[in-house]
Amino acid sequence: MVWKKTRSAPRHDAPGRRKKSFDGSFSDMRIEVVRTVGSDEYESAELLSTGTHDGTLRFPDGEIPATGRTVNVPLCWFAEITDGKIARLRDYYNPGTFRTQLGATPPAP
Repeated sequence: MVWKKTRSAPRHDAPGRRKKSFDGSFSDMRIEVVRTVGSDEYESAELLSTGTHDGTLRFPDGEIPATGRTVNVPLCWFAEITDGKIARLRDYYNPGTFRTQLGATPPAP
């Protein structure tokens, strides 16, 4: 699967908003599906996100300017399925993993 740039996501779509912030930060971002498991009602995917940090990355607590470093970050998507379509999508990842691989540390509390 390749994470392609698309129009902005609805406001209630947290994964979509996060994707939009990464579009300008990692122009070559790719998401590899490691494994999936699911049923008619639920689907989960273990993913590996890889890309070169070549643009400003925005977090709620600030920005990280482009570093030129490559990141390999594991993440998970969990979807609830209704009538064969994704009704709700949640994503889980550790922002600290991004910060560490980019050589950035979170701000002091």
